[in-house]
Amino acid sequence: MTHVVAVATGKGGVGKSSVTSAVAGTLAAHGRRIAVIEIDPQGDIADDFGLREDPDNDGGAAVAESILHGTSLGDGIEARDNLTYFAGGPVMKQLPRIQGWTGLESQLSKAIGQLDGYDLILLDSPPFSDELQRVSLTAADRLLIPTSMDNSSLRALLTIADRLVEVESVNPGLKPLGVVLWNVPTAASRIRTETRQVLLEILGDSFPLLKTTIRSAVATAWECRRRGMLPHEVAEMHGGTSSALKVLSTGRVPERPLSSAQNLALDYATLANEILDRLEETS
Repeated sequence: MTHVVAVATGKGGVGKSSVTSAVAGTLAAHGRRIAVIEIDPQGDIADDFGLREDPDNDGGAAVAESILHGTSLGDGIEARDNLTYFAGGPVMKQLPRIQGWTGLESQLSKAIGQLDGYDLILLDSPPFSDELQRVSLTAADRLLIPTSMDNSSLRALLTIADRLVEVESVNPGLKPLGVVLWNVPTAASRIRTETRQVLLEILGDSFPLLKTTIRSAVATAWECRRRGMLPHEVAEMHGGTSSALKVLSTGRVPERPLSSAQNLALDYATLANEILDRLEETS
């Protein structure tokens, strides 16, 4: 079974696109066949993949047509070996304002059903469009929610939880995959512990809180976006990624100290491994 995971939040700037692109790239580098469908008019994943100016980047045209008419997504862009990118971008801002969007919410799901040969499909959902979020959640069978540790981001979890309830009638099979803490300062162990406790209280039994957290690595994140490279690629440039990617096959965290780039790559490899485990557990 090919799982379709919507990566969604109720607030911008909490790692949605970064988590989507890094997890996709990590799994693809490990031999999994991955598709990323961007349903966000900002098109930030194009920057993560270094494809903003690629001639095949249609700015979201194919995805927009699929949302409106259920038509094929086409071939997408081969962003990396084993990784296909179906671009979002400014064309999606032109989607008509249709009252209720009745019927259209399921069109993308039809288009995704025409895709074949992928181990996992990730949907990058916009934080501020109710309609496009519903489209994403209607097309998915699992929901992954990144969040930061500030109060505003934690409150935004309730927004996306409400959206999950809204689509239940059209997509009763959608299940929460989990919540992942993103951009966590490495030295803030007490704050991280307290935040996880707050999250557990907010989420209750409805959403699992994933064990993996993604550390704050400002310099590495800036270099990734500037170069159009993924964390494991920047880590390789700075001395190798074998320790990080090995997590996917062995589950063992390396004991020796790593560079900041390698540590960030390790976080995403650990998250990718936990996602695979969760998908297997909830299937």
